[in-house]
Order: sequence, then structure tokens, then C-alpha cells
Amino acid sequence: MIFLEDGQVGLITKNQIKVYDRQGNPIKKIVRQLEWEVLRGPKKDGYRHFMLKEIHEQPAIIRDVLQRRTSRNRQEIYFENINISHKKLAKIDRIIIQACGTSWHAGLIGKYLFENHLRVHTEVDISSEFRYRNPVAGGDTLVMAISQSGETADTLAGI
Repeated sequence: MIFLEDGQVGLITKNQIKVYDRQGNPIKKIVRQLEWEVLRGPKKDGYRHFMLKEIHEQPAIIRDVLQRRTSRNRQEIYFENINISHKKLAKIDRIIIQACGTSWHAGLIGKYLFENHLRVHTEVDISSEFRYRNPVAGGDTLVMAISQSGETADTLAGI
């Protein structure tokens, strides 16, 4: 198993595996052997279905994500991969979220949270419709794309 970081690309041929960074420079990666427990796959941990397990795990997962991304007093959120200043974030007066499928449902939850907690008007569009729109979005509008895979064609086209 080789783990890729953000911005890295793997090339697999019949004889070798190569990994490159964003600039095309080769990167040496460590090949790890998976342990037998990992190969058996995830366990249901007493739940009848994986869906029930995932539903019950959601509060803890959301709490963990928020704790990693927020300051102790919850006044600041950290997104190390997004280069937007606090000053620019403070000026946002409108948010447009575009997504497909269950990611669209996540966007609806985001709309509720942004409007309720940030008091910022938020719209949620289905990516297959958003990509053909010509939305009115000024300099203080934040457009977000949500995708589970990062490869949804309509979502990528909307960006």
C-alpha cells in the first residue's frame, strides 16, 4: 500500500509504480504491507447494517473534525489547504454551494449552519444545474463545491 498526499499523483505500469508531486518531480514513497485485520475489512461492531453503524458514528466524527479544525474558544476555523485571509472571510455576504447526490444533502445542512450561526445568506444548487447557470456572484460571494470523490463531472464543471 502506498499512501498519496494532496497534490501527489501515482503512475502504475506493469513493471513499476512511480509517484510525482504537483510539479512532476518524482517522490520516493514507502510501500507498506497491510495487516491481516485491515484486509478482512471493516466490522459492523454489533450493528445489523453498516449504514446503522455509520449513522451512529456521525456525531463523534463531526465532533472530532470540528475539534481538529477550530480553536479552543471556537472563534476560529482552520483550513490549512485554503488560502483565504481572515479579512476576506469576514467580508463574505453570500455563499453558494454546489454538489450532487448525498453531497447536495450535506450542502443543505451547511446552508442551515451558515445561515443560523454565521447569518450569511446561503444557496444550494445541484451541480448539473449550476454548471449551466450564470450566477450573480460578486466579489464577496463564496462559491463552494462539495464532492465525495472529488471527481464528480458536474461538480468539476461547475467549478
